Parts: sequence; structure tokens; C-alpha cells
Amino acid sequence: MGSNSQTTNSSQSSEFAPWAQTIPGLTNIVNQLSNGGAPTTGAQTSALNTLQAGANATPNYGNTASNAVNGLFNTSTQPQIGLWNNATNTTNQTLSPYLSADYTNPMNTPGFSQALGTLNQDITNQVNGQFAAAGRSDSPGNSQALARGLSQGEGQLIANQYNSLVGQQQSAANQYQTNNANTAQGTAALGQIPIQNQLSGITAAGSLPGLYTAPGATQLTAANTAQQQPYENLQLPTSLLAGIAGLGGTSSGTGTSTTTQPVNPWTTALGAGLGLYALSDERLKEDIEPVGILFNGLTTYKWRFRGDPSRRTHVGVMAQEAEKVRPDAVVDVGLWRGGPSVKLVDYDKVSQPSAMAA
Repeated sequence: MGSNSQTTNSSQSSEFAPWAQTIPGLTNIVNQLSNGGAPTTGAQTSALNTLQAGANATPNYGNTASNAVNGLFNTSTQPQIGLWNNATNTTNQTLSPYLSADYTNPMNTPGFSQALGTLNQDITNQVNGQFAAAGRSDSPGNSQALARGLSQGEGQLIANQYNSLVGQQQSAANQYQTNNANTAQGTAALGQIPIQNQLSGITAAGSLPGLYTAPGATQLTAANTAQQQPYENLQLPTSLLAGIAGLGGTSSGTGTSTTTQPVNPWTTALGAGLGLYALSDERLKEDIEPVGILFNGLTTYKWRFRGDPSRRTHVGVMAQEAEKVRPDAVVDVGLWRGGPSVKLVDYDKVSQPSAMAA
């Protein structure tokens, strides 16, 4: 079942079956598939151990990043704003005397009255001394000269002092306004920092899941690599043996010659390694057509294996249907642990009368 044969007359006697030599190798590969794949080499084992050690050493920055994000969301600049306001208030209090309405009165300047009195006394002594020397003390000319001298001396001193005070007051007013403006701008800028930090925290929060799961994901990748390596080691021998197995074979005897193409090299190998099990998974077939019914009610079909370049036709049952009638006649063989599997049918069991559904 599941193979094509053609018989013709011949007078030669020979046998040529290149695929037959691949059966032990393919059987060994099937057995290794069932037992976890081909053993890794020493170099592979060392590399996998290094990979796993590196994965295990991957630090988890989830908590650190989470604390940083919480810090961004909880930023407060109130202490800085308070210090700035205190400094501004202190400076403005220092400037307040210069901003009073009577600050520009020269007479309110400490020591100015004494200086003005000293100047007046000096002018008086100088003018009166000159008139006394001329014998004109207390004359009208003496009084006029004294008045003019005092006016000129006091006026210039008072004007100079007033101008100086006005300049100081203007400078203090400018400084006062600058302090307040800087404080307003500075506190506004400080107030924006928590908002900006919160926006940064929202962005940073998106990376937290990846940081928390990165160590586990790295370890999983290393574990998967270690698990798959034994199966990957089977790929090269499988491709080499399967290529030879696909050649088929010819056996000849006196009067007849028979050309036989195997159903599938894997079917032969599985039959040798697992009894009478044959590859019969519906998912691997195409062009499926029913051709009959077994006595136990199972339908038999003809089909072609998907991807078979020879397009050979095979006959048998569908494993998915057979396991509903006789579960013990169907097995799943995983191509790799945790990966896809294919179903095989034991045709000896599935064709027994006891396989009849109740």
C-alpha cells in the first residue's frame, strides 16, 4: 500500500536499490527525533553554556527604571521657588528705603545737615572777615555779600546731593523691578519642570514592561536555542539521506524486472524503526479522493504527498480518521520538542476487526 510498481519481461538478473542503504540512517534519525535530537558537540555545548550564563547574568533594571519614573511623576520645585521668593523679598526690603517718597530730600541724608552747617559757617567767616578788615562790618554790602555767598554755596551742595539721591532711587527702582520680573519668570520656569518631567515619565513608562521582561526573554531565547540545537544537528544528515532515498530502486530477475519506488523514505524508515507505522497525516496530502471502505468502516483514499516532485499516487487511510476508530493505531511524532508533529498509522492494527467502531 502506498507504492507504485511496474513489471516487465527481462532476461537479466541484478538488483539496484540505492535507497535501501539509507533506511538504517533514516531510522536512526527518527529514533533521535523521538529522543530529543542529535547530541550537541563539545563546541556547541560550550557555546550554549556561555549563552545561557550570559542570559542568566542579564540584570533586571525594571525596579530601577520604575523608581526613576516615579521620581519624574513626583517632581516638586516648591523648595526652589520658596528660596527664590525669599531672596527676592530680602533684596526688595533692602531697596525699600531708597524707594520712599522723601528719600530725595537732601536734608534727610545722614550727615548732610552737619556738612551744610559747616559750609555756611565757613562762608560766613570768610565774608564777614573781609568786610571787617575793610571797616565795613554789618554794612548793607556785608549782608548782601554774605547772602549771595551762602546762596551759591548751599545751592550747589544741595543740588549735587539731590541729583545723587535721585540717581540712587532710580537705580533702586530698576533693580526692584528686575528682581520681581526675574522671580516671576524663574518661578514660572520652575513650575514647568514637574509638568515636563511627568511627560518624560509617561514616555519612560512605556519601556518598563520591556525592562522587566528582558532578562526572562533573554533566558528563554537561550533555552530555546539549546533545545533546538539537537534537532538542527539532524538537518544535514537528513537532507543527505533523503536525497539518496528519493532515487528509488530497481531489482531484476530472470524473465521479469520490477521497478519499485518507495512511498516515501520517511515511511520506510518509520516502518523499520516503529514497527508497521507509516506516514499518513492528512495535512501532508493533496489531491485526496476516496477509493473504497475497509470492513471496519474506515474510508481508503488515494492521494499525493505535498511537495513530492514525482507526483506519485499512494493509497491508504487518513490518520486523523483512523485515530477516531482505533486511537492505539495512531501516534504523533514531534519534529522538535514543543513544535509541530506528524501522525503515523500502524496499518496492521488499524486493519484488524477489533478496530470496528462500536
